[in-house]
Amino acid sequence: MNQRQSELDQFLSYLQNERHYSAKTVLAYQTDLHEAERFWHENGGFPGWTKVRERDIQVYLQHLAERKLARSSQLRKMSSLHSFYRFLTRRKLVAIDPTQGITLRRGEKKLPQFFYQPELKQVFDSLKGNKPLTMRNLAMFELFYATGMRVSEVSNLTLNQLDLDLQTILVHGKGNKDRYVAFDDKTKKYFDCLFRKCTSIIT
Repeated sequence: MNQRQSELDQFLSYLQNERHYSAKTVLAYQTDLHEAERFWHENGGFPGWTKVRERDIQVYLQHLAERKLARSSQLRKMSSLHSFYRFLTRRKLVAIDPTQGITLRRGEKKLPQFFYQPELKQVFDSLKGNKPLTMRNLAMFELFYATGMRVSEVSNLTLNQLDLDLQTILVHGKGNKDRYVAFDDKTKKYFDCLFRKCTSIIT
């Protein structure tokens, strides 16, 4: 088994044996990662997972956009890469996460239909403080803003849908369609703070 296979196999084993993800979900991660690897092989060569850089990720995402792939599919593939590199970073298999500086937000161009910058500032300013409900609302709004999840998806969120280690959320969407959505470090900090002080509020 070569190093590349070992890294990917470790990740898939982690999802199955430690996170207890379903076989279908593990296969979806595997498919997304193999697709990215295949793209790099066909476009300049694949240097190995530990040598992928942020620019490589950006080129791949541009490729997905040029294929006119559905935004939800682009987000899922980016989420798979993000989760994989989060795992490699935590296991010290890579020093730098190449996905860390990349944010792909669903429906970002539609945001002005709902919030303008002054309105966003007003909302965040109104959520300052360390009261449990204020912290919960701030975490939920940050999640809504950062991921593009629907209001109903955020409001119905339960603790067992959150994976803070991989910074992903299992979202139960319309038509019983599940998907995984990644969230950034800032959102994770809100949840870390919330769970430390008021876990009972959201259980």
